Amino acid sequence: MNVDLHQLRIFVAVARLGNFTRAAERLSLSQPSLSLRYGPTPSAGSVRFSLRAKPGSRGWGAVHDVHGREIARWRIETPSSGVLNWGWDGRLAGGATLPSGLYFFSLDLDGATLKRRLVISH
Repeated sequence: MNVDLHQLRIFVAVARLGNFTRAAERLSLSQPSLSLRYGPTPSAGSVRFSLRAKPGSRGWGAVHDVHGREIARWRIETPSSGVLNWGWDGRLAGGATLPSGLYFFSLDLDGATLKRRLVISH
């Protein structure tokens, strides 16, 4: 493994400070403005989302089918902690079970966009 001096400085800062955010601040580096975790995928229906973003960030999250039709939509606003957790039961707005298949989750938050694949498998 080849490690350059820059990478070594980052590693040492994280080890000393015990925190990625403090190390990034100390080294004047930027961290990603938002991150999204979700799962399980494939899912039997219900999916959990966890968003980490700047506190007070606002936007929309949505699930679309392969034809681009919107299946579900959420208004997103991150709390003061910067972490927002929510779930989706994998159902259509009328309560019908979503068919197995490939779906797409998109998140538009303060001008930043994330897109991810979701697989529903019953």
